[in-house]
Amino acid sequence: MLFMLTGWTTSLVFAFIVYTLVVSFGNPGKALCVLIMVMQITGAGGAFPVAMLPEFFQNVHPFLPATHAVDAFRSAIAGIYGNDYWISMGRLLAFVLPMLLLGLVLRKPLISFNAKSIATLSKTKVLG
Repeated sequence: MLFMLTGWTTSLVFAFIVYTLVVSFGNPGKALCVLIMVMQITGAGGAFPVAMLPEFFQNVHPFLPATHAVDAFRSAIAGIYGNDYWISMGRLLAFVLPMLLLGLVLRKPLISFNAKSIATLSKTKVLG
């Protein structure tokens, strides 16, 4: 059951992050989501131990949501030691707070910025 709870929570948090960035920034938000995804694949510690990663990824590691999702999945699979599962889940859910701030508070001031960037992008005719 913990594995399923982790999967549901992880998918909701990641969907929330992607939706907020795309709604707030438009096409640049999509690019930012791809950049975050690529960094998480390498830096979350799911494929290689963090100690074996380059120093940049070791420094970024704690600030990636996938890090805490991987830790929660490991705890759900291998067993909980102390409160490590719940701490990982809490840290994962903490990524929702800045997205709420961005989506609910900062989105309105960003609308004019988005309009300007879309107008500039359409002039280049790069995206059709």
